Amino acid sequence: MPTRAPPLSHALKVLLVEDDPDLRMLVTLAFRTRLPQSTLTTCSEGGAALDALRAGGFDLILSDLMMPGMDGASLAQHLAADPALSSIPMLICSSLSKGEYGALDTLPNVRAVLRKPMSPQQVIEEVVRVWAGLSGPDSQEGAESAI
Repeated sequence: MPTRAPPLSHALKVLLVEDDPDLRMLVTLAFRTRLPQSTLTTCSEGGAALDALRAGGFDLILSDLMMPGMDGASLAQHLAADPALSSIPMLICSSLSKGEYGALDTLPNVRAVLRKPMSPQQVIEEVVRVWAGLSGPDSQEGAESAI
């Protein structure tokens, strides 16, 4: 049975942007069981996510790359261009290879690109790793994760 993720310095407020309802459900369940102190809000596309982010209060964004409406790349570009949102770290999930998704990992708010398929546990581990690395000396912004 999987163990809980290591404790975080505070309860994270995470925005999950994913158009696949099954994946949203799996990640939500993983957060409830492995990061129960955190809050996960979900949106099914980038436009709704941008509205939620403008309302404020999120610590981290976990977004799919390819979605109908505003996709993850456009969301990352909007965040990078908005001084009020550009500091919110973002993890992008994609089945595309690094050559196919372009320069997403060079945007200042994108901290990692996670490769699909991945398990919900791997998502949690990556969220914890990225969040811990934001204040640690070994932080590597924009590094592609091999998950």
